[in-house]
Amino acid sequence: MSSLKQYLRNIEQQRLDNVIEVIGIPKAKDENLENISLKLAETLNMDRTQVMNITRVESRNIQDGNIQLQLKHVEHASLWVRASKQEELVVEQIIPEAPVEVAKMKVTMRRALTKANKSLLWLAQQKLRPAYKYVWFQDGKVLLRKDDKAKPEVARSEADIEKLSAQTKIIGHSFNRK
Repeated sequence: MSSLKQYLRNIEQQRLDNVIEVIGIPKAKDENLENISLKLAETLNMDRTQVMNITRVESRNIQDGNIQLQLKHVEHASLWVRASKQEELVVEQIIPEAPVEVAKMKVTMRRALTKANKSLLWLAQQKLRPAYKYVWFQDGKVLLRKDDKAKPEVARSEADIEKLSAQTKIIGHSFNRK
């Protein structure tokens, strides 16, 4: 049953392979998402014609939702995310008329994740972050690395995260006894 769930989770995630999320742009009353995508493309030196669709995804809480850009090709999603990591983005670059209190806030871009995968990544970060220096999502699984030289470990489910959490507690407990 768990392998079937994992298979379905992977199919859902594959549907989002060409979608990126833009986090940190505050929602304006009369916002123009086309202008936002144009400004993002211009700032990152990317081709705006690769954007097929742009939407704001509403948030569960009172925060502004993220903006999703659907691109024509998966490869372009990788290029946009890579470009955003090289260029420090702030709100005022995208929305010049942004209020002063949000103008210097950081804007980040990442590959879009399904709700289940976001939850899995969040759980891994909450439970395993002290023991693992790096926690990230790639190719349908959560990857974890204790340090720069360590081989990445894989967590595909909550059970995997619980198992790794228990292992780190046992190891941490044995270190404390010495």
